[in-house]
Amino acid sequence: MAPGANSYGTAAEVAALTKRFTANGSFTTSTNPTLAEVEKHLDTASAWLNTSLAKNGFKTPVTQADVKLVLAGWAVRAAADLVQYANSYGRFFTEKALERGIDPLRILARELSQEIEDAAPGFEALGAERLTGPLDTVDFRDGDDNGNDVPPLFQRNAFGNTTKDWNASSN
Repeated sequence: MAPGANSYGTAAEVAALTKRFTANGSFTTSTNPTLAEVEKHLDTASAWLNTSLAKNGFKTPVTQADVKLVLAGWAVRAAADLVQYANSYGRFFTEKALERGIDPLRILARELSQEIEDAAPGFEALGAERLTGPLDTVDFRDGDDNGNDVPPLFQRNAFGNTTKDWNASSN
């Protein structure tokens, strides 16, 4: 088995970050977690990344090489955190985290979503295919399909309100 077609990263990359929990540098059916479980962690992290990418208007899975490399790094890091957690180790297995009942998946989902939001302009600049703007913002067009200017839907003073020019002198 291998990570899904929409996933980023490999179990070998996770193993490179968590060697102490592998069998001779690889995950197997007898390691904790098993190879299948590590691949599932990669699939889960990748699904969160793809969900956030879609929310930000990107086509998934991303195929642009540099962006795909960044996404793989994030998915691998998240999977490595879960490997450590499965072995009672790492940032989710501190005394403070255990006392607070921290849910590793919830934290990872929030972190991955924030990573996508922060990197979205860069992803677009690198050429990752963006179909729309972010879905939680107001989008607008300043031109139609023929390139003609489109006036703003709402214009200043359109509803009888008045504005003050703060730069004008008040003599």
